[in-house]
Amino acid sequence: MLTRYSTQEIQEIWSPENKFKTWQKIEIALCEVLSSKKSISPEILEKLKNSPKFDLAKFKVNEDKIQHEVIAFLKTWSEQIELKEIEQLIHFGITSSDLIDTGFCLNLKASGLIILESLDGLILVLETLCAEHKTTKMIARTHGVHAEPITFAFKVNNWIAALRRVKDKLKGATELISQGMFSGAVGNYRYLSRAQEAQICALLGLKPIENSTQVMPRDLFADFLYALVTIGCNLENIATELRNLQRTEILEVEEFFLEEQKGSSAMPHKKNPWKAENICGLARTLRSYLSPALENITLWHERDLAHSSVERIIFPDAANLTHFMLLRLKKIFQNLKINKQNMQKNLQLLGGMIYSQEILLYLLEETDLSREAAYNLIREAALKNWASPKKDKFFEFLFEELDKELSVHKREQIFAYLHANFPASQKAGNSLS
Repeated sequence: MLTRYSTQEIQEIWSPENKFKTWQKIEIALCEVLSSKKSISPEILEKLKNSPKFDLAKFKVNEDKIQHEVIAFLKTWSEQIELKEIEQLIHFGITSSDLIDTGFCLNLKASGLIILESLDGLILVLETLCAEHKTTKMIARTHGVHAEPITFAFKVNNWIAALRRVKDKLKGATELISQGMFSGAVGNYRYLSRAQEAQICALLGLKPIENSTQVMPRDLFADFLYALVTIGCNLENIATELRNLQRTEILEVEEFFLEEQKGSSAMPHKKNPWKAENICGLARTLRSYLSPALENITLWHERDLAHSSVERIIFPDAANLTHFMLLRLKKIFQNLKINKQNMQKNLQLLGGMIYSQEILLYLLEETDLSREAAYNLIREAALKNWASPKKDKFFEFLFEELDKELSVHKREQIFAYLHANFPASQKAGNSLS
């Protein structure tokens, strides 16, 4: 993972130092549960827990010779601790995958908890923004076309709801992945019992896996990655909306722009929404990791190693990307400029056409016009307005259509309602005034 798109918290979890520290923690938990077999004293176990810092350089030398990561780890650590009393307990009855998969689950759990905390942070910022803009009116758009008025809080609240949904997904996936496995070669529990497995897992803050072969079922890992991907997709959705709202013709919001910041090497006037664009690009990368996670579910017999190399790449990267995107979007919102004047200007851009549904429903309630007749009347006025140069004469055209269809008395009633409820209609006047 490029450090440019990483966070310190997630990097530390997936660092080589933490991996071997986690493996030591797992092996120590195993020794604690088995210590009664060899009458190992608490003092010896305490010495084991206070082992010297793992020697990464020596490990690398051993791995190059042995060509087996776990054996090289055990050899390096054994040479460092020099505790003859527990040599027969370390790695007793377990296989490499017990250590690797359980360690991987501990890393995923830790990553999930950090990401969940950051999700809460983003939601809190959006809740504050929502409260501030309960009455900030703007236009809603469908297919990119002006639809009906909403508030900015309405838009933000939809984002909050989406983030709460994906938070629940990740919370469930984190709980599901918080499992450990100590079933031994091919998962047959020949040397350790399920009760001992449960004891070891309890020391690690995990639950024992219900079923395993020599490896944990890979659908558990795919579920976790899917939860991260759904977070990324929703962050992209929000960022895409921010990008659209920053178009020059719209400009209802703006990303923060630092005093010394430059937007273009060629055009000095540019202020580009590159931070939101960055989130969209990273979401594409994040989504690409889901396919190999799903393919990893298929393994040969009781295990093979095809999944391992893939997971070493996609899970640290996916956790880093998700956390980075969350922090970046939070910062965007903390400094987002809301252009209320442009929101108001855009509301009035089409001379009141955005109120067509409200007018339609009023005509259906107050006149004898059929729905089709009322709809076509308003549509005709709207089409004429679309064709007009400034697109600001909707009510003029509407009055003309109403004159054709309604009696004088009913026209007076309708015109009075329009004048009272839609300021743009007052500029248009009507044929009775």
